[in-house]
Amino acid sequence: MRFDIWPPTTNSSGTLSYLPVFYSIEQEGGVFGANMTKSIEEGKRTGNHNPVYIDQTNCMGRPNKGKKWWAEELTKYKSNTPLILNISGNSVEEFSRLVNYYEGIQKELAEQGTELNIIGYELNISCPNISRDEENASAAETIGSNPELVRQVVSSVKAATSKPIITKISPASDYVAVALAAESAGSDYIGCSNT
Repeated sequence: MRFDIWPPTTNSSGTLSYLPVFYSIEQEGGVFGANMTKSIEEGKRTGNHNPVYIDQTNCMGRPNKGKKWWAEELTKYKSNTPLILNISGNSVEEFSRLVNYYEGIQKELAEQGTELNIIGYELNISCPNISRDEENASAAETIGSNPELVRQVVSSVKAATSKPIITKISPASDYVAVALAAESAGSDYIGCSNT
């Protein structure tokens, strides 16, 4: 499945990723084929303390305002530019729950005669997403470094939506194995621009 956008560009999630910034860019004549949100998780996350950016490398820690805050913001979205939601999570299940949540909001708004033009999802597995072993609470593994967990995340999201998905991978992993796992599970795109 492909995105049908023109121009074939988006902002990067994490930069220029909030609605007021989208509007400001448009007012200044800037054009993206789609606007991509900041990473969205189920709950709020403050992220890391400064400094978070050194020599073109960041360690933001996925700060975000949570799914409910984003749902309220998105219902106010007044641009004709379609949206790609960046989704992040701490477990395989959280990714699919978030996609189901936003698919439900989009459907509910459509039934009320309001369009929320979400055209796809970017799965942020390139930041430290921790999956805890239920039998050993101290065991943790980064989702984005484990091809099997990546396959499970992508499969669960593909089961929740018919929209295209981008799997954003990290260069700090066996990225070829991770990309192949995402592709084999049905990822439509591989994003490999994490800093």
